[in-house]
Amino acid sequence: MKNQIVRKSRMSILAILIAFVLLVVLSGVCIANTLPNSQVSHLRLSGVDRFQTAKAISEQVNSGTVQDVILTSGNNFPDALSASVLAKKLNAPIILVDGKVQGSSDALNYISQHLSKTGTVHIIGGTGIIGSDFETLLSPNYKIDRIGGYDRYDTDVLIAQKLNVAKNTPVVIASGENFPDALSISSVASSKGYPILLVGSSMSQGVTDFIANDQPSQVYIVGGTSVVSDSVKAQVQSLAPSTLITRLAGNDRFDTAGQIASTFSLNPKTLYLASGMNFPDALAGSALASITGDPIILIDPTTKAVPPAIEAYLKKLHDANIHPNIVSFGGTVVVPDAVVQNVENILNGVAQVTELKMTSTWTSDTATNIKAISDELGLENDGGGASYNPIAGNPDFHIIEVVSRSQDYDSYINIHAWKLDTQSETDKLKSIVKELFRFYCPTGYSQIYDMVDASWNGSYAYGGKTYTYGDREIHIEINDSQNILVVYFSKPGQKLPNYLH
Repeated sequence: MKNQIVRKSRMSILAILIAFVLLVVLSGVCIANTLPNSQVSHLRLSGVDRFQTAKAISEQVNSGTVQDVILTSGNNFPDALSASVLAKKLNAPIILVDGKVQGSSDALNYISQHLSKTGTVHIIGGTGIIGSDFETLLSPNYKIDRIGGYDRYDTDVLIAQKLNVAKNTPVVIASGENFPDALSISSVASSKGYPILLVGSSMSQGVTDFIANDQPSQVYIVGGTSVVSDSVKAQVQSLAPSTLITRLAGNDRFDTAGQIASTFSLNPKTLYLASGMNFPDALAGSALASITGDPIILIDPTTKAVPPAIEAYLKKLHDANIHPNIVSFGGTVVVPDAVVQNVENILNGVAQVTELKMTSTWTSDTATNIKAISDELGLENDGGGASYNPIAGNPDFHIIEVVSRSQDYDSYINIHAWKLDTQSETDKLKSIVKELFRFYCPTGYSQIYDMVDASWNGSYAYGGKTYTYGDREIHIEINDSQNILVVYFSKPGQKLPNYLH
C-alpha cells in the first residue's frame, strides 16, 4: 500500500507539472522575472513583517529628512483608513507601529534617522490603540500631535477636519467596518485632497455635520449597498441636495478596486499591488501611491489569477499602449511572484498563466478511457502526429514515449500524451520535468518550474483533474496501473471526439 501511495503522488506531481509544460507549448508563454520584450519594470518593497515592509515603503517615500511622520497601528485598521489623505497633505510617510514601544523598533529607527529635530509625530488613534509610552519616549525630541476620538468614526472626522479643505470639496464615503474599499481609493482621494469619511450602518453625527458644513460638490460612495447602504446615500442627498453622488461598487473587493481604477486611473505611471486580504501593506503604501495618485490594485494572494475586473482594467491599459511600472507592497506570500508576472503578462498582451479552477473528473470508466485514448493516439501516430523525445541522448531520463497529435484548434483539440516510467525516484522525475521546461521554454524555464513545484500539496490527489486556462481547459487523466499519463486540451463546452468520451 505504501508503494502504491508513493507512485500515485509522483504521478500527481507530474500531472500538474506536465500540464503546465503543455500550457507553455501551446500558448508560447514563458515565465521570467521580466518578459524579454516587456515594457514594464517591477519593484518589490518588503520586509520580514508588516513593520519592516512599512519602513521600506517609508524609505521610498522619503529617504532624506522629513518634517512629519504619521504613526498608525499595524494591528488595527479603522483609525488609520483615512490617514493617507493627511499623509499627502503633510508629505509624510505612514509608519506602522505595534501597540507599545516595545515591538516598534523599525518605526522608531525611521524616526530617529529621518525626522527633523523640529519635526512632528502625528499619532493616529487613542491610547488604547497606540500606547502613551510613544509620547513619553518621543516628546523630549519631537512635537507630538495625537489625533484620536472616542471611536473610529470620531477619529476619522478629526482627520478630515485637520485637512482644512475648501467648501464644496468632493468627499469619499467608505465603510468603517472593513478596509478594502477605503484602501482601494486611498491614493486617488489623497492625491486630489478628498477627505475619506467612514460610516457604519448609518452616519455618525460628526460625518453628518461635516457633510452639512462642507456641501461637497461630488460624493463618491465606495462599495455596494451591503457595505454602504442606500439609506446612507439618501441621508447624504438630504444634507447636500445639490451634490452629485456616484457609487463605485463591484461584486467583491477586487471588482470594486477595478471599478475605482477604471474610473480614476486611465493613464497611470505605476500600479501598486497589495493584498486584498489584509490591510497593513496597502495602508503603508497609500502614502507612496498618493504622491502620483496612481492606483492601489488589490490582488488575491491565494491564487495565481488576476481578478477579472483587474484583468479587464489591465487589458484596457494594454490596448491604449499604456505600460505602467509595477510596485509590490509586501513579500511573495502576500503578493506572489506568479501574480506579479500575470499582471506584467496582461500589460504586455500575453495571456495569464494560472490555475483558476480544479474539479475532479475521475470516474469508474477513467482507466478504460485512458487506455482507449492511448491506443487511438498510437494508431494515429503514423501520419497524424509526431513521435519525438525532447531529451534524446540522455538515457538516464525515464521518458519511454512521447506522442503528440495536433489539429485545427478552431474545430478540434490539441492532444499530447506522455507514457512514463513511474519507478524512477522523485528527484529524477523532477529532473525530467525541468528538462521538458528547458526544451520548450529556454528562457524562464526555472521560474515556471519553481512556480508550479511550490504549488504542490497533498490535496492534488491521484485522479482526474480539469484546469481552466483562458478559453481552454486542460484535462488530466492518470492510469497508475499501466504507467500512462494522458493530457489533452479542449475549449470549454466543446464536444470532444468520441474516443475521448
